Amino acid sequence: MPFVAQADVPREGTSSSPNWRKSARCGSNTTCVEVAALSPGSIGTRDTKQGTTGPILRFSATAWNAFVQRTKEGAYDMSADL
Repeated sequence: MPFVAQADVPREGTSSSPNWRKSARCGSNTTCVEVAALSPGSIGTRDTKQGTTGPILRFSATAWNAFVQRTKEGAYDMSADL
């Protein structure tokens, strides 16, 4: 199942809580997505503005790595004429 309830993830501030990260380019902007390793082989993403109250979208490490690689290759770049 790709969505994970926040209750299924260790609470913020505990020794087992995920280390949520976002791009340094976000600054104080809340329109970013945060990423964290949830468990071995599992990556979570969440909306920064919803923080600990919003849902988490979980990916396998394999799927996440494929997404990151395709992003680096420009597969999801929007064309300038849109």
